[in-house]
Amino acid sequence: MLYRISRFFIFLLPPEFSHHFVLKILKIVNFFHLIKPKEIPSEKPILLNGLLFKNRIGLAAGFDKNAEHINIFQNLGFGFLELGTVTPKPQPGNPKPRIYRDVNKLAIINSFGFNNVGVKKFIDNIKASNKSVIIGVNIGKNAITPYEKSTDDYLKCLRQLYVHGDYIAVNISSPNTQNLRNLHNIKDLENLIKKIVNERIKLHKKFKVFKPIFIKLSPDLNLKEIKPIINLLVRHKIDGVILTNTTIDKSLVSKAYRNTPGGISGLPLNKKSEEMLINVKKVSRNKLTIISVGGIMTPQDAKRRIQLGADLIQLYTGLIYQGPLLVDAIRREL
Repeated sequence: MLYRISRFFIFLLPPEFSHHFVLKILKIVNFFHLIKPKEIPSEKPILLNGLLFKNRIGLAAGFDKNAEHINIFQNLGFGFLELGTVTPKPQPGNPKPRIYRDVNKLAIINSFGFNNVGVKKFIDNIKASNKSVIIGVNIGKNAITPYEKSTDDYLKCLRQLYVHGDYIAVNISSPNTQNLRNLHNIKDLENLIKKIVNERIKLHKKFKVFKPIFIKLSPDLNLKEIKPIINLLVRHKIDGVILTNTTIDKSLVSKAYRNTPGGISGLPLNKKSEEMLINVKKVSRNKLTIISVGGIMTPQDAKRRIQLGADLIQLYTGLIYQGPLLVDAIRREL
């Protein structure tokens, strides 16, 4: 009830401004040690890909783009945090305004375009934190990098971030960077995956530590497109997938927002994300770890994803509409 009252006033502010405003408030509250993770007696850690997750609930990429708020989110009870998307060079992203709330549909439409501080500052922020949970780093390409040079950007990020994250998430599915989703094309994807896997072998030998790699996919793929992609990932021993990014299906939002650029997250994405989970689970035959994200708005949504075969889940828009207490509510449900 308290968050619902607070949300009324928060939603009077422009969405991007309110996001940063709320994070500043949480930073102050956390500084005075007023945010602490609750103990859930029935909760048990889970071991996946050699990583011990405190619980199955993660923060989705995009919420903490620059790794500036690690201490806050781990104290809210998350079992892991995925930070980014980060690109080799800093970039401002797309012009503002670039985020909208469709309150009637419990949706967010964003066209951020990988706005971030770049790898160097991103690493400095991770180092400055007191991280105590699993950290995933979500990597992408700079907007100015030609499509045919996309792989170079991913490899640059992988090399620099390898020792700073517990796993690497390769984002080929944001709809807000021109042509990025073309990397779902099998030929281009295989070229990218081969080079990433080969680079990981070198980094594994150099640093004597193995880091899992996850690929973040679009929810707008059909089953015919999903099968060869998943078979490719399994064949090249990619560790897992993140299902899914935002959708560009504007029929899912209110009429007022159907010409708004960007990807849709929140409740309208729920069905698409579930369908992707079901299809990928079937095609992969348990050979990939699955992180399910998209439209998880309640503890019951989260439980259903686990029942459908997800190993882990992530939250984004559910936090905006339901508030931070959603994390502990899901922890109790699971």
